[in-house]
Amino acid sequence: MKKTVCGILSLVLLFVLAGCDKSYLWSLDIRSSDEKVSIVVDGEASDSFSFSSNDFNRQPKANYSNIDFSKTENNDANVKIYKFELTSSTSDTYSLSLKLVDANKYVVDFLRVGIIVDGELRVYKYNNIFEEIYHKENDPDSILHFKSKSKIFNGLSLELSAGEPKEIVVFLWLEEAELYNKKGERYTGWADHSYDASPVMLDMEIK
Repeated sequence: MKKTVCGILSLVLLFVLAGCDKSYLWSLDIRSSDEKVSIVVDGEASDSFSFSSNDFNRQPKANYSNIDFSKTENNDANVKIYKFELTSSTSDTYSLSLKLVDANKYVVDFLRVGIIVDGELRVYKYNNIFEEIYHKENDPDSILHFKSKSKIFNGLSLELSAGEPKEIVVFLWLEEAELYNKKGERYTGWADHSYDASPVMLDMEIK
């Protein structure tokens, strides 16, 4: 009888613990609306591609000042790094746009987006005019601002030469510095809303 009760209690505990697991979705959908442009990932070319991952019980949080943007491999679990190439059948100038899909306010507040195009790094964040910045090193004047809560950037120019691939690298993370108030005190427990910054879904268009 005791063995049966213990077995039942063990199963209940297992289900309770399993129910505590939380999945955090990260995705980047890329599509070309110009038939001359192809998206190349791992040597395969197409007019669209989707990066997607589900992280259990953790969100990739990092400080801008600690990120080495010269390392473009996924060797830092605190930063999502997506790499792909663009090729065109003709030499021309194209435009890139990036938007958030169904983003909640915590995604907007915490998300940082870095993109390397033509060897130049651009980093974007949402411009909260009421924000009091405590860690200035993580929010330098060089950081650009989202066009809106749903649009990160548009009209980012890209020149492609016929048949020559050009690499694009996208960095995504939640900014750790957003977890500090103006007194330098870190939010913890229920006040830590970084865990509510999910899902992070982005859509990029090349045209």
